[in-house]
Amino acid sequence: MQSIRAQKAHSLIGQIYDPRNLARAWERVKANRGASGVDGVTVARFNEKREYYLGLLHQKLKDGSYRPRPVRRVEIDKPGSTAKRALGIPTVMDRVCQQAVVQVLEPIFEPTFQEASFGYRPGRSTHKAMRRIWWQLGQAEWIVDGDIAGCFGSLSHKRHIDPVADRGERREQRPGRGAVDLSAADPHVGPTANAWAGLPDGSSAGRRVTARKKAEP
Repeated sequence: MQSIRAQKAHSLIGQIYDPRNLARAWERVKANRGASGVDGVTVARFNEKREYYLGLLHQKLKDGSYRPRPVRRVEIDKPGSTAKRALGIPTVMDRVCQQAVVQVLEPIFEPTFQEASFGYRPGRSTHKAMRRIWWQLGQAEWIVDGDIAGCFGSLSHKRHIDPVADRGERREQRPGRGAVDLSAADPHVGPTANAWAGLPDGSSAGRRVTARKKAEP
């Protein structure tokens, strides 16, 4: 399999907090709608004061004072099961930040992903993955159907963020690390529950770090 050598990327933080990038990120978040996070700020309220919130996010990312809020943890029913699925809901501002990070990092990392990887990638879908599977069925001798229990809740932060951090400067690592932080407001364990594993299932940046990269020599 052909591999692509990853190159060091510099000065990405300036692209992330660029007002034009933040404005594009906000439009994506607004289109997706969604519930409020732990601060109670809804998409509608953010929209009413978007210039203030986007300006604040720009300044915090620029001066290095940005810190993501804990995600609001809720449990929803799993179809066909009595089990519950934990869902992490970041604040609207944190969702804008995550989307801004994705918009800058995605073009850099997308060429390094496995060709067989279809999850959470632009221009790919479950339908395209199924077409690939049907095409491969004629060449297969065995078919294995598997599922990883609690996949998003058990992924190591370090193993997913370190390869990303290796390609950026130290100052640019904090927004990315915040995107996968699963410190959560959880009624079962108190106001916040710090987690060193697991990704917020539902966050734009958290899901994208799960895509498997091609091997780098």
